[in-house]
Amino acid sequence: MSFLPAVGAGAGILGAGLSLFGGATAASGAQESAQAQSNAALYQAQVARNNAAIAQQNATYTIQAGEVKAGNVSLQGAATSGALKAGQAASGVDVNTGSAVKVQESQRGENILNTATTMSNANQIAYGYQVQAQSDTAQAQLDTATAQQDIIAGKTQANADILGGVGGALGDISGVASKWSSNSGFGVS
Repeated sequence: MSFLPAVGAGAGILGAGLSLFGGATAASGAQESAQAQSNAALYQAQVARNNAAIAQQNATYTIQAGEVKAGNVSLQGAATSGALKAGQAASGVDVNTGSAVKVQESQRGENILNTATTMSNANQIAYGYQVQAQSDTAQAQLDTATAQQDIIAGKTQANADILGGVGGALGDISGVASKWSSNSGFGVS
């Protein structure tokens, strides 16, 4: 009898070993890839959290600056009202009656409107920052969940790769057994 069946059996066993090795290597690669994807998602989550914090700080600063600016507008309005009343008095107009009072009231109304508009503008800008902060926070939560799912997906893929390697190895061994039994007559020479 020839030694070819033994060589074929050795090649089949080698093939089985390579299938197992390939499955283990693919599994390791899947886990490493998943870890890298998870790390990238966690990095993006931290960037989003940082952006949310910055946006919230910007909202706070915008409101504070708006309050200061509104205060300055109010002071300027008061100065304008005082100058108006002084100008009326210097012209010999009775500042406490008639149209002089109406002009003063109109000026005060304009001052109030300018102050309120200044504060409203600041609040509107701050609201935009607050919305951005909420959006960034939601993105951070999504990125964190993605990172967790990447790890799960990597483990699942690694398990599939291992099972594929085992299946390939079993197929190779089955082929060797089939060839061995057909070539050796089930052990009878």
